[in-house]
Amino acid sequence: RVLFRSYRARNDIERQYEHFPAETVEQIRNTSDALGVAIEDVDAFGKAIERMGGYMVPVRLMLFGQAMKHSGTWSFPLRLFHRNRARFNMALVHETVETQFEVGTLSHCLDHYSYLTIEDYLFKFNKYTTLGAQELRRKGKKVSLLSLWFRFPLMFLRRYVLQLGFLDGNFGLLWALLSALYPVIKYLKLRELDR
Repeated sequence: RVLFRSYRARNDIERQYEHFPAETVEQIRNTSDALGVAIEDVDAFGKAIERMGGYMVPVRLMLFGQAMKHSGTWSFPLRLFHRNRARFNMALVHETVETQFEVGTLSHCLDHYSYLTIEDYLFKFNKYTTLGAQELRRKGKKVSLLSLWFRFPLMFLRRYVLQLGFLDGNFGLLWALLSALYPVIKYLKLRELDR
């Protein structure tokens, strides 16, 4: 049996759990994802899962509590899946679920509260750039200093202009800057590992 609840905002989460101890509410508040799924999605999932590998769920990034509508922040990962028909890959960072079976797409999005504060972002940034560098090293990747010079401006232009980050206002600008810095630091850490 599959059970879904819809949590649209942190205030809804807090009201839902106001009778729980403060530590429990804090854990819930720090939960990475809040899923809103319509009842028709639940019915469709329950009926079709026997013949399918799973369902992709539209994911919207919530950056510091702000819903990002553009900036290349939407994704459609396989999140609901039949455990005997799908498997996680072996990536160190951003592992994904893979299946050979049919995959559907749910219509309601998942709000991904990935970064609640700047401090939270920087902690994860450091962790994931290190893991990303280790993953690149495991795959035998190399990087030149010349390519590092071009990565930052190209990634910034991609996020801010091509993926319409400017429509997300100040948060779009911030996301474009942070996203552009990520691969540069990851590749610098790779160079450090190769010394």
